[in-house]
Amino acid sequence: MKNVLAFFMITTALVGAGVLLQAENPKSIQGTVSESGNPLWVAQVALYDSSHQSIRKTFTNEFGQFVFDSLPTGRYFLEVSHPSFQKSQQEVSVDDGITLVKIELVSLLVEKEKEDDIRNLEKEKRMLSPKKPLKSRGEPVPSEMDYISETYESLAAPRIEPGEAPKASPGTLTAGEINDFSKWVLWEDLTETKFQKFQEQWGFYAKNRYSVQATLENGQPIVDAVVRLLSDKNEVVFLARTDNTGKAELWADLIPEIKNQMARRYKAVVHYRGKEYPFPKLDAFPNGINTLKIKGVCEISDVLDIAFVVDATGSMGDEINYLKEELKDVIERVQADNSSLSIRTSSVFYRDHGDAYLTRLSPFSGDISNTLNFIQKQYAGGGGDFPEAVDEALDAALNKLSWSPNARGRILFLVLDAPPHQADSVVQRMHQLVIKAAAMGVRIIPITGSGINKDVEFLMRSMALATNSTYVFLTDHSGVGTKHLAPSTDDFEVQKLNDLMVNIINRYAATTPCSVVLETPTADSSNTEIPVHVSSDSTNLNYELLELTCYPVPSSGPITFEVSHAGGFIYIVDANGKMLLRYSMTEQKKWQANLANLSSGYYFVRYELNGKWVCQKILLIHS
Repeated sequence: MKNVLAFFMITTALVGAGVLLQAENPKSIQGTVSESGNPLWVAQVALYDSSHQSIRKTFTNEFGQFVFDSLPTGRYFLEVSHPSFQKSQQEVSVDDGITLVKIELVSLLVEKEKEDDIRNLEKEKRMLSPKKPLKSRGEPVPSEMDYISETYESLAAPRIEPGEAPKASPGTLTAGEINDFSKWVLWEDLTETKFQKFQEQWGFYAKNRYSVQATLENGQPIVDAVVRLLSDKNEVVFLARTDNTGKAELWADLIPEIKNQMARRYKAVVHYRGKEYPFPKLDAFPNGINTLKIKGVCEISDVLDIAFVVDATGSMGDEINYLKEELKDVIERVQADNSSLSIRTSSVFYRDHGDAYLTRLSPFSGDISNTLNFIQKQYAGGGGDFPEAVDEALDAALNKLSWSPNARGRILFLVLDAPPHQADSVVQRMHQLVIKAAAMGVRIIPITGSGINKDVEFLMRSMALATNSTYVFLTDHSGVGTKHLAPSTDDFEVQKLNDLMVNIINRYAATTPCSVVLETPTADSSNTEIPVHVSSDSTNLNYELLELTCYPVPSSGPITFEVSHAGGFIYIVDANGKMLLRYSMTEQKKWQANLANLSSGYYFVRYELNGKWVCQKILLIHS
């Protein structure tokens, strides 16, 4: 294997793309991390003192830049790590002024992939025994890559050969969804009770949350803008991109690599059209959503990227052939529902180390038939133990697929029934891959199958939160597969998987086009009421004694909520199911609020009391 090249160049000129983050103290280390001249996002940069004691840690921003300021004169060590690169260490001296550093890394994976490909191909050739008939029922003869070793077959599921799949049709599999953003208080309770031990196990702490929204002056959401969460020392703590509603979720202590490393106070900055705009203040949730209005021109890409990453090990044999039909239906329906968008699809199927392959991928294409044909050729096999190569799958999806640099949405469905391996190196790699997905604006939407444990549920829900997403799980209602784990939540609605996936994609893609001019509310519409939405979940059918009235609807911001019973809470939820605001109705039946800072669009007002709830839809229109 070639040696990894890493070199540091100390220079007096600015380095890398863009403008370096400004240090507040002249004694500082500033630099860039790149690969083949390209800026490397979310590489973790750790600073150590001369005794190799950890001082601070940060991530490179979208330009590959990092900064450590307010440093005493002395000798330091930098350690740079990234999921696809070997850790690199270098000594750096700080004197008076700014020390500029340029770090160039070369990928570790090139030689490893070549070795794996050669080894796997040799193994597959050995499996092609002339004593074994290729087919006995007249199906097409499969290629070498379709054969796998029975040594690695899972004992939990029978082997399913290509062409032997059971009859499957879309709409068979059933599923539920948990959007922990819409049930934030419940999520906080779970992390202190049932899920507490899993935080230490997987190293995800989705607690210290800062929710932000950026809009134009007319209320139009700013889509796909880079947002940085910075410490008071200007170190990058978290990177995200605004979604189709102009919102982004920032996390201060998400993983141990940065947990308790940063200052107690933070700031957020939006990078929009070549300029940076700081939020005037930054409050942690649930103190409210932090809003920022920017003067500019509406620009919304029509590109929507969707990737399907699927566990293809033997334990998925009971569901994978149904999933293939569901995915085909989803892709075709989403394209039909969004004919005005440029939809690109791709797919990654993965197994585990020692199997016939680790990952197979179909690159992004505007022709959905490419993805559909690829998916239909895949089948389950390999595995043998519980954990699988989830980290390899995510690495392939994030680093080998060419995601659009400008998109209104990037969606990654992760379909699995087993966790990644729990080696420290794998867990740390998962941390950095999730951090990178958030920085790229890629929503990881897990879809868990039969056989998962509670720790897997926690990990998947944490990954969804970290990437501004939602959690999906298959249920027993379809009768397909073995027992499915009941999620830890208060209630959920059972739906057909294909319908749910289409709904999720559509709501993550929908936004008000720049060409649409919203009309100002008229006097006749000031008291218009929206019909109440009733959940189909039987646990919420005792709502008939509750009443909720919202007026005026539509509204430019000021709005009044009236409820039939004092007590409980009023929640403002956006079209993606994310809870934005909460009002306590302890001793009152009426509440007046001003939602002018939220972007134009549809929202839901949900009133909850003693486990019962009622919901209304409202429309905000800013003149």
